[in-house]
Amino acid sequence: MNETQSVKPDDGSPGGSPDGSSTRLGPLLGGLVAVWAVIVFCVVHPQLPSNAIQFSGERTLGQYARQILPQGWAFFTKSARDPQMTAWVPTDTGWELAMKGPHAESRNVFGLNRGSRAQAVEMGMLYGGLRSEQWAPCEDDTDNATCLDQVTSRIQVHNPGPAPTLCGPVGLIQREPVPWSWATTGDSDILMPGKAVRLDVTC
Repeated sequence: MNETQSVKPDDGSPGGSPDGSSTRLGPLLGGLVAVWAVIVFCVVHPQLPSNAIQFSGERTLGQYARQILPQGWAFFTKSARDPQMTAWVPTDTGWELAMKGPHAESRNVFGLNRGSRAQAVEMGMLYGGLRSEQWAPCEDDTDNATCLDQVTSRIQVHNPGPAPTLCGPVGLIQREPVPWSWATTGDSDILMPGKAVRLDVTC
């Protein structure tokens, strides 16, 4: 009995579907990659120091980009070595941390509640109204509560925030983060030198 074998005619599409969709997909992906490469270049290049590479319309494009993204490229490149500031309030048992962060905790609905972000702006406004000589030094072997207790002066400041979280007596402490190279010491109580100030905040 003779067996017949049907042979599918060649559709001319190498390694692709009969309608040639895979052949068209390559140029489409290439075009998308090229468009996004241009967008990334236009965003990153204006943030770089002056160099020999310039293109037409860069200045105008940068102005539009700053209107849409006013925080700028530095928003995404904040140094991990920048000093960290915390806020404290006095209680009957001592000083209590008044921070609403970390932002991703469950009490902030894993980031949906923006209160912790607003408090950071609030602390920045209080910090901006202080002079460097109004801060007292904190030694690296002094815990935060002791450091605040050693500050004798009080600074009168106003909190202009629309929904302030820091009012009345407030203590601010700023310390540099512990270097990563010290993680192998196994000591979780390491404190870096810093500075502290006590405020009487009106809201």
